[in-house]
Amino acid sequence: MAIKYPDTFMDSLPAGFDGVFDWDFLIPAFAPTKIQPMDIDGIIERKGRFIVFETKNGDTPVPLGQKITLEALVKTRLFVVIILRAKTPDKIRFWEAWWWEKGAIQKEIFHGNSTALVAWCRHWFDYANSQRGTQ
Repeated sequence: MAIKYPDTFMDSLPAGFDGVFDWDFLIPAFAPTKIQPMDIDGIIERKGRFIVFETKNGDTPVPLGQKITLEALVKTRLFVVIILRAKTPDKIRFWEAWWWEKGAIQKEIFHGNSTALVAWCRHWFDYANSQRGTQ
């Protein structure tokens, strides 16, 4: 998986960045489909519950394959997905949250800055912490 926007990537390296791994060698394993490995920008686990973060610049759409994968995670009822429309915390103005409720994926846009996102994630953490899980 080649990095689509290498300059942007290098301007905001992920936490704990230790290099780039090229996954393209696996593409033949999934032929003749268009399936190829993708990354997740961030993930937290608490007591068997997960929150996944995906960042996109501005109005860059979530690619179809990635959307299918993220929605499949939500359908397990163990994952919440956050789509951030920013590549750095100071640029956060809103985010989209996906979760499972009432037999379907719920999607809602929340407005706020990085402080508001921290509060939202704390609410999720408190919920996850109250659940029975693996730890």
